[in-house]
Amino acid sequence: MDTTSAREILDDVFSERVEAATPTWSAHVQLSFYDGEPATAVMALYHDGEPGMRAEQPVVLVPHGAEVTPERYRAFAEGVRESMGFQIAQYEGMTGPAEFFQSDLLRDPALQTAADFARAVRDDEVGAQVLAPIQMGDFAEKHGLPAIADSVTCRLVWDLLREQAHAEASARRLAHEGRVEAVPHLVALLEHWVERGYTFQGEWFVEGQNAHLACTRQLESLLRRAEEPEIRRRVGELAEAGCFAAD
Repeated sequence: MDTTSAREILDDVFSERVEAATPTWSAHVQLSFYDGEPATAVMALYHDGEPGMRAEQPVVLVPHGAEVTPERYRAFAEGVRESMGFQIAQYEGMTGPAEFFQSDLLRDPALQTAADFARAVRDDEVGAQVLAPIQMGDFAEKHGLPAIADSVTCRLVWDLLREQAHAEASARRLAHEGRVEAVPHLVALLEHWVERGYTFQGEWFVEGQNAHLACTRQLESLLRRAEEPEIRRRVGELAEAGCFAAD
């Protein structure tokens, strides 16, 4: 399925605003898309008819290599629409379209109906069960690494990859349980954080602390267990970069 057909379906499904409301907060949301590679999704909030917050993020309309019929793509779009109001209201607008427009869900053939997709978008646990092996498989392939065979290890590393709110707890568990299978993947991820300056610039905060740095410190004992000389060298470079240093 091409992106032009996808755009036509999305423009139809999201032609009207979606209500997002809790007992203390409400808005109407307009979701629109602009062409590009990747495309751009625009989420605009309206309070009492007046425009408010606006967020733009890149999104992939149709995952590469996914076999998607127009009927199934419409089910995906309708599932996103059904769930986005809940997601946006839950975070009082402090989110972006990429958080709920998870087109990688289309890569799991078990999801077929709007209800299937809505459940995966709305329920973090269901979404993680689908997305973790898919997106960690992409990460492993990109870095020339084997896929992580253990589903629990895969999920814990995915929590860091996707910068989940509980990622520090996942990092702590990886270290405590000695999940050495994940070490090469974690080294590659931390190198990416360092290269982008995330570890020290404070791009991701949880409860007021730099979550990138908190996670790297939790992982130190696990990374130090690496046996391969090349991985040990790279862990040493992460240490020299200050990833494991105390405040």
